[in-house]
Amino acid sequence: MFKRRLSNEVVLKAITITVISIGLVALITLLLSVTEGVLPFVDLLFEATSAFGTVGLSTGITPILSGFSKAFLIATMFSGRVGLFTVVLALAQNRQKNESVRYIEEKVIIG
Repeated sequence: MFKRRLSNEVVLKAITITVISIGLVALITLLLSVTEGVLPFVDLLFEATSAFGTVGLSTGITPILSGFSKAFLIATMFSGRVGLFTVVLALAQNRQKNESVRYIEEKVIIG
């Protein structure tokens, strides 16, 4: 249609982000179902999916969730809003100074 194609790297990155996102929503749903066993699974899945998508929709169960469940949802909202790939890179990034990096010296006119 537009006579363009996507590189294999971009396709692989998109698939990776999709799989990790689905896994995160499944994990959060599982954690919610463990901590909130009396609530329907579909409602918990909806809450987790809505939190990851930062949609703002709810089934109305949020006020009765425990503090742990709300913390899980907050973390899910953060990773969904900032971007899962960005969060993973920020957490996995090496915090040591890289000595091989040299900055350009600039001559500044003063006066």
